[in-house]
Amino acid sequence: MSFRDCKMKILLCTKVVYPFHGYGGMEKYVYFLAKSLKDLGHDVDIISSSIGNTKIVNKRYNNINYILCPSLLRGIPVPIQLIRYHYMIFNIATYIRKENYDVAHCFGLPSLYYQLFFKKSHGTAILTQAFDNESYKIELWKRMLLFFPINFPLKRCMRMSEAVASCGHHQEEEIEKIYGVENDKIKRIGAGVEAKKIIQYTQPLRKNMIENRRKLKIPPDSFVIINVNRLAVTKNVEMIIDALAIVRDKIDFKFILVGTGPEENKIVKRVKFHNLQEEFIHLKNIPNDRLYSYLAIADLFVEASKIENYVTTALEAMAAGLAVVSFHDQEGLLFDKKNGFICKEHCANALANCIIEAHRSTRLREIGLSGQRSVIQNDWSRVAENAVSAYQYAISKKVSE
Repeated sequence: MSFRDCKMKILLCTKVVYPFHGYGGMEKYVYFLAKSLKDLGHDVDIISSSIGNTKIVNKRYNNINYILCPSLLRGIPVPIQLIRYHYMIFNIATYIRKENYDVAHCFGLPSLYYQLFFKKSHGTAILTQAFDNESYKIELWKRMLLFFPINFPLKRCMRMSEAVASCGHHQEEEIEKIYGVENDKIKRIGAGVEAKKIIQYTQPLRKNMIENRRKLKIPPDSFVIINVNRLAVTKNVEMIIDALAIVRDKIDFKFILVGTGPEENKIVKRVKFHNLQEEFIHLKNIPNDRLYSYLAIADLFVEASKIENYVTTALEAMAAGLAVVSFHDQEGLLFDKKNGFICKEHCANALANCIIEAHRSTRLREIGLSGQRSVIQNDWSRVAENAVSAYQYAISKKVSE
């Protein structure tokens, strides 16, 4: 049976999503997955959060239906994150109960209250995906604070779900170890990239790089380094700033940072601490086309994430023909000095040495193009097909209960 033969009604549940909340990896992951599932012929909705509304609001973007539900209790004077999150989860539970979806693909905790209170009397199968196990890769005291509101409930969600999704083998190992989920319940979906579109958009811009840098007010002769991320602790952007402070005397560079997040103020302070204001260009949430314009005129993509899975923005950089510096192999896509640079030690000095090595390399463009060829296979259509297989498994488990 092909992936188009059995049409399903699918609900993607997430705290944040493109384009209503930002342009980070998770936001775009949900959007591109929904778009690709619709291309396969499935009926797909996205439910997410909305601040300020007291009732559910329906919006459409690029032919996708978004259900934005309240995430803040009326009368609370301060937007307390955990209260907002759990209130949103409650609203998602009541919405799923009223509708007839075949499967709900939940990123994080959105299925919690549905599974606790409504699941036995309702027919929607649940697939849970912990996007990057981020809450287990922060300081111990923060993990302890998050144990009862986030980590313990997420463990319950995974164990109650019909299936659990992963991006790759690193995350599968973590899910088994951290959450105690049996291996045959974990379905690898992967991560995708709009490689063909990015190539089509960036190739003409690269041919006129000097002129396009001038248009973007970037010195034509500078070595341009870029990072695109949600600015969270696990993304480790402060380490990139520390590494750039080390290489400043050896390289004339500009550093473009694209993204926003809870660590934004700390990162700006780190830039000032190292006196890197002249080299630092900070862009916040920008549309994909504009992001691709900056990827097209950059020389190197540097990421220092603590997450060992795919970094979606690193895949986008590879698709744009950029060499990538990373501590991880992007689930086997990145090979040191062949299509990127892998740092052997997780520290600022090692990262600085990799940046210097990339800058000195006479093969930098060739390495970037090799990475581009490596990432073309990670198309979103493949991810959607993997997701459909996982949904079919979850539905079969639900039916057999």
